[in-house]
Amino acid sequence: GKSSSDDVELSRLIMKSVDEYCLQKQWMYHIGSEKGVAIGRFLRAGVESFRDKQLKQAMGGEVKKFICVELGTYCGYSALVLASTLRQFMQEQEQQNQNQPFEFQIYTTEVSSKLLNVAQSVFRLAKMEHYITPILVNSDDDASKIDEAEKKNRQRRRSELSQTLLNQHGATRIDFLLLDHAKHLYLDDLRDLEDAGLLRV
Repeated sequence: GKSSSDDVELSRLIMKSVDEYCLQKQWMYHIGSEKGVAIGRFLRAGVESFRDKQLKQAMGGEVKKFICVELGTYCGYSALVLASTLRQFMQEQEQQNQNQPFEFQIYTTEVSSKLLNVAQSVFRLAKMEHYITPILVNSDDDASKIDEAEKKNRQRRRSELSQTLLNQHGATRIDFLLLDHAKHLYLDDLRDLEDAGLLRV
């Protein structure tokens, strides 16, 4: 049988292979190893804080999942950074024999079905598909080309993001958010998630 650390090791191997390919063959839009380490560090701090609060407020066996959302899947590299960081944390919690299990789920969005298919293959290869839910979202026009008459339509399209998370996947909050998609959509998407009550300070 496979050891519980297989998925973490496979993820790291895949990310290393991608990094080497990008350095030696062709540049790609991946976050890369340096940013990956930084994101992993931020995520680790966030999940440790979440876990401390969870253990202090432990009630009747109810397990509250740590919910991670990434906007901009591309080929799945950054989702693997998130998944491998959280799986390693999960393994540490299991080894400490905590009577309250730690669980997490990652939702990652992409506008290209082709890229999402590539990412899903990567997640399966890393044995992380159980922890990562890919979501295909509608594309949007370049913000600079949108006139006043289009603003309402644009707002409606963007609200599909929060509604998809809430209604189709039952995510009622986001514990960690990574914006890694089209920069002109950052503010609109952030406002959408805030208005839906998914982001809380």
